[in-house]
Amino acid sequence: MSIVDENYTTNESYFDGSSYVEWLESFTIDETVDDSRRLLYSKLLNCLWLIPFEPSVGNDDDRAANGLELRQRYYYILTHETGVRVRGDAAIELEQMFGECRVLEMLVALSMQMYDLMQDLGIYNSVSRWFWEIMGQVGFDAMDDSSWVDGRDDSVIVETVGHIMHGDGVRSRSDWAGGWFGIDGWQDMEIWYQMHAYLSRYFE
Repeated sequence: MSIVDENYTTNESYFDGSSYVEWLESFTIDETVDDSRRLLYSKLLNCLWLIPFEPSVGNDDDRAANGLELRQRYYYILTHETGVRVRGDAAIELEQMFGECRVLEMLVALSMQMYDLMQDLGIYNSVSRWFWEIMGQVGFDAMDDSSWVDGRDDSVIVETVGHIMHGDGVRSRSDWAGGWFGIDGWQDMEIWYQMHAYLSRYFE
């Protein structure tokens, strides 16, 4: 099922005067934390936006397609055309504006799919929860704006993401198996199946 057809319009308040990247970032906001205590991650998220997502295993190109569909969702809501397929010329314009799918887009789209899968389980469920669980697996949740060191942290992110996308991985935690979800054997496993393996613990 295409995520373009799902109802993610709860973030409409972010559209007025905000950019597409700011809209993506709005889905990562932990609404369980008060504004005064919430850590800011604009530098991390911007770095993830700047990195093109490179599919490497099986159908990982589907994850890129899901990320690109977020641009269509953004276009729909901006023009009050939610639910209407974007016209070819508009799709081309969006593609030219942002280029290929970015890592941030892929991760936000993946977190949306995790949200869909985990409904009705009686646990706290939000797009931001799953996004930050992924970030915790690779150690990026510790890289908030207040602790960010320019030149060092962006290099760490680029290197780590590059290793994950190319299947060789790095250990950001002593107990981290690898990939986006810390799954054993992840190098030969599509991101979709890594995600399901990670979520399976909630169904045991």
